[in-house]
Amino acid sequence: MKRIKTIKPTERIKITRIMKQTKQIKQMKQMKRKHKRLGIIGGLGPESSCSFCLNVNKQFRQIKNCQPDIVLELLPISAEAEKGIINGDMGEEHFQLITKAVKRLNKADVDFIVIPCNTVHVFIDKLRAISKKPILSIMEECAKECLKNRIKKVGLLGSTKTVKEGLFDKELKKIGVRVLLPDAKVQERITSIIIKIVHNHMKPEDKLFILNVIKNLKKSGAEAVVLGCTELPLFIKSEDSCLPVVSSLNVLENAAVKLLLNVKTI
Repeated sequence: MKRIKTIKPTERIKITRIMKQTKQIKQMKQMKRKHKRLGIIGGLGPESSCSFCLNVNKQFRQIKNCQPDIVLELLPISAEAEKGIINGDMGEEHFQLITKAVKRLNKADVDFIVIPCNTVHVFIDKLRAISKKPILSIMEECAKECLKNRIKKVGLLGSTKTVKEGLFDKELKKIGVRVLLPDAKVQERITSIIIKIVHNHMKPEDKLFILNVIKNLKKSGAEAVVLGCTELPLFIKSEDSCLPVVSSLNVLENAAVKLLLNVKTI
């Protein structure tokens, strides 16, 4: 006679938990939804992630008078890792962390995914390749905004990694927009200010420095400035700038709300 294997209490609890989770996922997929479900990968700048969620919620409620259907994946990233990402020190471990979040959001049956962080868009093509659900690109959405406003020459402020990788250049050049950049020393200071914003250490003189950079970009012929880091719009507002502002954070928020409402974009 074959001996029947006994299951330990701890194993039984684990199996029960897995079965419940599987059942919940199936139920979520079977439920008829009134609205689209948005997946957000946050934590790559906690304040901008929270601001993104709040603003999407606010816009959606003003139109639909109900909460949007959002699944938030807040990545457990240390302060040191955040600094590394902004400085461009990203490797396989960061990619794998974001990849796992993408896969979890796919399992949660979201309709589309957003990542409110410009720098990690270095991975956008790889992430799109592994995701069954569409992932919005901040750069593509900002390019649409520039096209809509007939902007031909923009100044770009972002992390050194974002600038060096040409993440915005690629999309803006497609629509005939020329990108103006600060010089290397100024760029280094901008990156250090972004790190200060993430850690909530920004000072008034830092804001003045950014505004002076925008003034210089205007002198160089920029018609608008792209805030190509989702942390910058938290402190640099349209009314502060001498140039029209294309906020990567606000542009992504607007694009997400339009998709939640089934409104076609350009």
